[in-house]
Amino acid sequence: MSFLRLRTTIQEQLHIEEALFRVDRTRNWFIYNDKHAPATIVMGISGKPERLLHQDAVKRWVKPYPREIMAWSRDFFSPFFARICCDDLVGNDEGLNALDDYVINDRKFGGNAQSLAKGRWLHHTSFLWDFDPRNMEYLTNPARQPAYRLQRDHTEFLVPLKDVLKTENASRDQFESELRAELAHNFTLEDVDVEEIEPLLEQEHRKSTRFLELYASSVSRIHPDLHRSLQERGAADVMVTMKASASIARENRGPEVASQSRGDRITDLVNRLESHSRETQAPVDRVLARESATSTPRYSAATSFWISNQVFIESASLDLILELLTLPEVAQVRGEQVLPLPSPVSETSFVNSSDSSSSGGNWNSTHNSSSFDIDAAPAPEWGVQRVQASSVWSTGNTGSGVVVASIDTGVMFTHEALKANFRKTYGWFDPEKKATEPYDSHGHGTHTMGTIAGSKGVGVAPGATWISCKGCRTDGCPESDLLACAQFLTCPTDTQGRNKDCSQAPHVVSNSWGGGQGDAFYQDAVDAWIDAGIIPIFANGNKGPGCGTVSSPGDYANVIAVGATDSSDQLASFSSKGPAVKGNLLKPDVSAPGVRVRSAYNTGNSNYTLMSGTSMATPHVSGVVALLLSAQPSLKFDDVKRLLTTSTNTNLKPVDAKTCGNDTSSGAFPNNNYGFGLQHRHKEMFGRSPREKEESGWDGVVLRRHTFYDFKVHVFGETSTLERDRIAVTGHASSKSSAGPLHGQLPAGPPSGE
Repeated sequence: MSFLRLRTTIQEQLHIEEALFRVDRTRNWFIYNDKHAPATIVMGISGKPERLLHQDAVKRWVKPYPREIMAWSRDFFSPFFARICCDDLVGNDEGLNALDDYVINDRKFGGNAQSLAKGRWLHHTSFLWDFDPRNMEYLTNPARQPAYRLQRDHTEFLVPLKDVLKTENASRDQFESELRAELAHNFTLEDVDVEEIEPLLEQEHRKSTRFLELYASSVSRIHPDLHRSLQERGAADVMVTMKASASIARENRGPEVASQSRGDRITDLVNRLESHSRETQAPVDRVLARESATSTPRYSAATSFWISNQVFIESASLDLILELLTLPEVAQVRGEQVLPLPSPVSETSFVNSSDSSSSGGNWNSTHNSSSFDIDAAPAPEWGVQRVQASSVWSTGNTGSGVVVASIDTGVMFTHEALKANFRKTYGWFDPEKKATEPYDSHGHGTHTMGTIAGSKGVGVAPGATWISCKGCRTDGCPESDLLACAQFLTCPTDTQGRNKDCSQAPHVVSNSWGGGQGDAFYQDAVDAWIDAGIIPIFANGNKGPGCGTVSSPGDYANVIAVGATDSSDQLASFSSKGPAVKGNLLKPDVSAPGVRVRSAYNTGNSNYTLMSGTSMATPHVSGVVALLLSAQPSLKFDDVKRLLTTSTNTNLKPVDAKTCGNDTSSGAFPNNNYGFGLQHRHKEMFGRSPREKEESGWDGVVLRRHTFYDFKVHVFGETSTLERDRIAVTGHASSKSSAGPLHGQLPAGPPSGE
């Protein structure tokens, strides 16, 4: 007897049985399979002779079943179970069923099935070592039953084999050992490895074992990646999507009240989304509640997301997934996505604040964002200068009054460039660890936030207040964390996810992450942000230089996607290009500095580093938007996008021969390389501020304090007064274009003019 030991699924076992049955006609086989596998229903195929023959007439001449063959296992197993069981093995007088069933005290723990061919037969015995009573809900009571069943359902009719064995035999290993001993007593055993039978399995043979898709409609709603995960692990982290989309709740808004505050409007939006999700997810909640009440639930944890009307379930078993898919309210179950961790393209050098080799120079001072002094700050980094942030600062606008947010790897909030303008209340959320203070084990998030709102010359909007949510872990950005961050930024909570206060929502969300293409997994989150008046900025991706390489969610129509340029205003080779794979949308929308960008880093409170990527370009635009909203708080997404895309520098070098659907060789804009151009010309967005009008009597000239100028002053009326350390000028200045009031104090020094 060849003994084959398996640890595989029942389906694979049946495939092996069938191959050996049909191909190998020289050896006898005993196959022993012991596998902790998902619950499986195996259905035998029969010719059902009772439907084809008048059996009473036939029985006078032939036996319709070869009882001698079908009864052999009873002769083998009866003494075996009599030895290892607590009670005697008993049968009944129900004909064939007495030979098929293994019964103790009127409860079944095993059964037989047979397959016959000319000169060959296969006898399959299955024992229920243990079972989950909930799985028996899949089975109906058969019309034909043995008398001893007494119409009992499966949970009352069946008994686990482990419960009827003697204590010393009540382990799977001991049961196998006893079974081998019984076989050795009756047969000469020869152990065979699976590898030895592979040539037999590959031979041509008729295959009748099939996976019967009883849940065909359910299976079609399980993503193929989820099937693979279930096969490998037996469980999977899944996203359950409801048929009633979140858009229903977003669109079900009442008339807007002019007196309603921004926080009240967002609260109303969130209340509608939460109510919608509670109602539509109720059937899923009931299934999970029943599971939680058991000693062995078929999942480990679950989280409801009102922003997308989805439920995230950790370590869900196949049985649970199939049960959820029978619910009419469920649209799909798929595996959770884990997006790649944001990483810079190719910069690893670290620069300390005492190193003046970069454009930022040397500095050690700190300041409070509420009284940010642009004249005390060091020279801005090249990217900050390129988007002309310093020109906006000179108008008195550094982003104050605006809250900027990021979803990233976290932020080192103690960094000298970031510690002054972090909002400590409702300013941080970590879905993974619920840490009470911001941290960044990677460095990417500290760098991007530094470019948005850092001091020390690295940030575009150093007067803005920043908050952050940690959507990325050390091994990637899980979809569940990204959705948790989307909810937090729509309506912030405390660090434990409680005590929501929607009035604390940010005005801008910077997202230097993404992955895949044409994937709408984050569309509901983005739509909620738009409805809440939050401006979403996304990296275009680092998959260039090919066309059509823009990543999701950067390829959505209602986000501002950002490409990367270098210090010579050339598009970076790595910068992803449009068009979007879905909708043929032009992408990116704009481009910004993203090569060798210097910003804060997580290796120390005064450490900085150079990084490259669209991840670095995105926060430049986020900072520009913060400045824009500081100047014009009432702007909506469409207004912001229009101003950004109509105030760009289009005097840019052609990229390469790739037109990506646009004739870039002729300098046509917009295009799928740069978008509408390089974010650059602030005056088209901001105009002349009150401070600029106050300090300048003519267009285009701003007089800064602590700066020497060559100038001519034509005074009408009052005369100049020379003081010891400064000149006080009053009166009017005239120019060809305009005349207006001129006043202020300039540093003393021998002027070269009159």
